[in-house]
Amino acid sequence: MRLAFAPRFLAVATVVASLPGCTPPDGTPPDGGRTGRVDCAAVPDEATAESVVDGARGYKGLAFDDAGNILGTDSDALFKATRDGQSAVFLPGVGEIEQMVYLPDGDLVVTSSWSSGHVQRITPEGGIRTLVSGLYAYSILLGPDGMLYGAGWNGAYRIDPDSGDVDTLLRTEDDEEWSARTVAFNADASRLYMGTVDDDGRIFYFDLDDDMNTVGEPRLHARGVGNGWHDGLGFDACGSLFAADYETSSLYRVSPDGSDVARVADWSSDSSLFGHGLVWGTGEDGWRDDALYMPMPAGGSRVKELVVGVPSQAWDGEVID
Repeated sequence: MRLAFAPRFLAVATVVASLPGCTPPDGTPPDGGRTGRVDCAAVPDEATAESVVDGARGYKGLAFDDAGNILGTDSDALFKATRDGQSAVFLPGVGEIEQMVYLPDGDLVVTSSWSSGHVQRITPEGGIRTLVSGLYAYSILLGPDGMLYGAGWNGAYRIDPDSGDVDTLLRTEDDEEWSARTVAFNADASRLYMGTVDDDGRIFYFDLDDDMNTVGEPRLHARGVGNGWHDGLGFDACGSLFAADYETSSLYRVSPDGSDVARVADWSSDSSLFGHGLVWGTGEDGWRDDALYMPMPAGGSRVKELVVGVPSQAWDGEVID
């Protein structure tokens, strides 16, 4: 079975002069994106700023399109919004969409794990085609091989975006201890990581061989990453894994070897502020690429910008380990 690295919308990251760990080059392009250098030893321990993005909507998933809009849903309609607060309905009546990702041709793929279990493909004109029904996948990613990768209550999957054919990578519906929730690939796609629904807050991974086939059984990467309801998962440029945990209303960063789990942001005093999924900004059109953008379904489907001071693993600047 062939697995792949995460989608193109784990965007490059802004390097901001005032943030610890980040050393920009001379000059800053007007759109906020820049190349530079990140010192992994000096990355901030906690998020340095957070704010609500005017006009944006987010239930449990977000995606950036090529026109500079952030897409999300209020659990009924899909919205497009710009960084300066302009917002418009893209597609009404879509229901409780959860995670989403763009395909290279401009189609948007969305999941719905609570109701129909559909995985659907939406064209730029608003046409909808159901790829899979009854799968109940929550997360969805695009691999460089053009295949989709997702996870939900019953396991982890690879999905053909054209035919809708499904390969089951892992089945967890009969496991009484944990179930798969979110997936992410490390920088060289040598491992597939899985966030979970699990009382111990565990994150597992599969080793992958040279042909991207899974090797053996899932192995433990870290435990105590919250109380184990990982609604967002993604790697930064330093190899650390960020995980949004619903149960503790917090965002965590796990060190590359899994030995250290740090709480980057804590909203437990007001769970309506908690962000579910997470995507890095693009560094263009006003979106910071040193920030995570997180949907807040309990907070009126607003979108939070959380500055973490480090790029995503897709960033192509200089990284000092």
